[in-house]
Amino acid sequence: MWLVWKFRDPYAEVTTDEREEPNESVVIARLVSKAKASVADHARPDGLYKRDAHPFAHGCARARLIVDDGPDERLRAGVFAKPQASYGAWVRFSNGLEDDDTKPDARGMAIKVLGVPGPRLLAADIEPAQETKAQTQDFVMIGYPAFFTRTLADYERFFEIQSVNPQPWAFFFPSFKPWTWKLHEVYHAAHVIGMVGPRVVNPLEAQYHSMAAFRLGPRNNVKFSLRPCAAGAGSPVDATGPHRLRAALSNSLSHAPACFAFLIQLQDPAKNMPIEDTTIEWRESASPFLHVATLIIPRQEIDTEERNRLCENLSFDPWHGVEDHYPVGAMNRARRAVYTAVAKFRHSRNCVPFPELAGATDPAPTNPCKLE
Repeated sequence: MWLVWKFRDPYAEVTTDEREEPNESVVIARLVSKAKASVADHARPDGLYKRDAHPFAHGCARARLIVDDGPDERLRAGVFAKPQASYGAWVRFSNGLEDDDTKPDARGMAIKVLGVPGPRLLAADIEPAQETKAQTQDFVMIGYPAFFTRTLADYERFFEIQSVNPQPWAFFFPSFKPWTWKLHEVYHAAHVIGMVGPRVVNPLEAQYHSMAAFRLGPRNNVKFSLRPCAAGAGSPVDATGPHRLRAALSNSLSHAPACFAFLIQLQDPAKNMPIEDTTIEWRESASPFLHVATLIIPRQEIDTEERNRLCENLSFDPWHGVEDHYPVGAMNRARRAVYTAVAKFRHSRNCVPFPELAGATDPAPTNPCKLE
C-alpha cells in the first residue's frame, strides 16, 4: 500500500489551454458506439433504456442555489456573475453502476440549475430554440476528486475489459511484471468506488467533486466541489439494506432540509494542477477551495411515482450550460460526444423528448416505449 500511495500524484504536464490526444476523435467515436451498445444491452425487460453511467438513482430533489453576497472578483462569471442571485435547481444522487447500495461503487451528485442566461454551449448540437428555452446549467460530480484513467485510450481499454469482467483488475495489473502495473491509477480507482476511505451512509453527508476542469469566464480554469454545510446532515436507515442510501436520503429530506457549500478551486499553473490528466488531484494546499454559493435542498418527499419518473427522464451533462462554464480537458471533450449521443438514444427509445427539461415540471409521457 505504501508503494501505491507513493505513486498517487506523479507530475504531469500543466497547461492552461487544451491539448488533444493523437487520434482522439477516432477514440471518441468508438466510445460513443460502445456506450450506446451498452445502453441497448442493458435495457430492462420493461423496455426502459437507462444511462450507461450512474443509471441507478437514490432520488431527485428540488433545490435552490444562492450566490454569495460578494464572491471573489475572479469567480464572478456564469451562474456566479451576480451576487445574491437565486436559481431553482434539480439535484440527482446516484450510484455509478451498482443497483445494490451495500456494494462498493462511485457515488454521484448532479445539479441542474434553472434559468441561467447566456450563450449556450450546445446550441449547434441540438435544436437551438429548445436549448435556448431550457436555459439550464448542469454540474456533474462524484464523491472523489480524481479519476483513474490518464488518457481516453486508457479509458477505452478499461471500458472493454469491464464489459466482459465485472472486476476489471486486468486493466491495472495486465501481467505479473511489476513495471506494467498501473499503481497510480489503481490507487484512485479504489477510492472512486469506495473500497478505501470513509463509507457513505447518506448521500447528504458526502462531499462531491467535478474531477475534470472547467473555464470560469474567459481566463480561469477551475474545479468544483459540493461540501455539506455541517456534519450529520442526515441519518442512515437500514444500513445493511440494498437500497440503504435511497432510504437514508428519502428519510432525511422528509424530516429536515439539507445544505451544501458550493466551492471553486482556481488552477495555479505553477503547481501540479493539469487540465488534461484527471488522475492528478488538485491539492487544497496548492489552491484552497473558495466558497461561492450555497445549495439549499428544502424538506420534501422524493420517493413518489411522479418524482421517480422525472428523475429517470432527466439527463445531466456538463455541456448543458453557458459558455462561461466551458468544459476543458480530454474527459470533457469525450463527454460532449458520449453524453449527448447516449441521452438522445435513450430518450428516443423511451419516448421522452430531448432536451428533457425547460422548467420545473415533469415532461415525461405516460406511455413509455416497449422493447420490440
